[in-house]
Amino acid sequence: MPDLTRELIAPKPPAWLSKSACVEWRRLSGLAYNLGKLRVETTRSFALLCEVLAQADAARQTIEAEGLTVAAGNGGTKAHPALRVGEAARKEAVRLLAQFGLSPASATPYPGEAPKGGLEAVAHLNDRFVDWGEPGSGAA
Repeated sequence: MPDLTRELIAPKPPAWLSKSACVEWRRLSGLAYNLGKLRVETTRSFALLCEVLAQADAARQTIEAEGLTVAAGNGGTKAHPALRVGEAARKEAVRLLAQFGLSPASATPYPGEAPKGGLEAVAHLNDRFVDWGEPGSGAA
């Protein structure tokens, strides 16, 4: 079992990751790394998890701003397309979170708590991220 009381460190997010996915990376990567689930060979899958979480959040924000329905061509209304995007993203996120030990069913008890508040809340942690290079670049 990994030592979950040690200081959280993790690789830097890949340069190609979207800004909102980087927020998710910084929020979750230390936990996944210290659980032994985030490794060089799982970086791309973890980046996908972060992108999926960012998509789910973007869909939620769109629904909050625009409502649950949109105008239909026949003059009525229909479900907002962001509902389907958010639902698909959440389903994929559940699957990927479990792979990284970050779901309730797969989690190892951890005495700490992931940082909250987005990128600004974790900006001071930048010096705790290590650069693994880009997947497939040969840099380690």
